[in-house]
Amino acid sequence: MLTMRNLKFSAACQDILREFREYRWNDSAKGDAPIKENDHAMDDMRYFVHTIVSGKRQEQNRFFAVTVR
Repeated sequence: MLTMRNLKFSAACQDILREFREYRWNDSAKGDAPIKENDHAMDDMRYFVHTIVSGKRQEQNRFFAVTVR
């Protein structure tokens, strides 16, 4: 999904941009296993992609997500 450039992030989305830089994989685990720390925004993005972008919901035509502080 990301390599296809279907998702775009605003510079204002500081949490997700920071977590992309800090995201690490657990090399000692069997298979793909991320290190589960400081990853709340990444979890949010994964749920968003799974339910909205993947077509699991009917309202998929256009969707815009924002974070408010």
